[in-house]
Amino acid sequence: MGLYRDSVAVLRAPLVVGPYGDVRDWDAAQSVYTGLPASVQPVSTRDALTPDQDQDRETGITTYRVYTPRQADIRVSDRVRYRAQLYEVIGVSLVWPSVTGRNSYTLATIRRIDG
Repeated sequence: MGLYRDSVAVLRAPLVVGPYGDVRDWDAAQSVYTGLPASVQPVSTRDALTPDQDQDRETGITTYRVYTPRQADIRVSDRVRYRAQLYEVIGVSLVWPSVTGRNSYTLATIRRIDG
C-alpha cells in the first residue's frame, strides 16, 4: 500500500470583509484536494479542564502531523478533513526534500478542539 495509508481532504475558504477586517468565509470553502494520499500521525491527545472560570466543562484537543506527497499545497489558512472530522492547520506547512527526491514530502500539523 505504500507510505501513504490514509487520505485527507483540504478545504480553502476565500477572504471576505467582516466587521473587524478580513475573515475566511468557510460557508464558501472549496475543496483543494479530496482523497489526498497521506500518513496521519498523532502528536498529542489531551482531555483537560478549562481554566478556573469554567471547571465544569471539559475540552479535548487532538493534534496530528500529516505527511503528504511533496506537491501538495497545504496552507496555514486551510482546513483538513480527516475521518469525517474537520481540523485547522496550525503552523506553516513545510516541504522536506530528500537527497534522492524519492522520499520528499509536505508536512502539516493539524488540530481539533472539542468542548
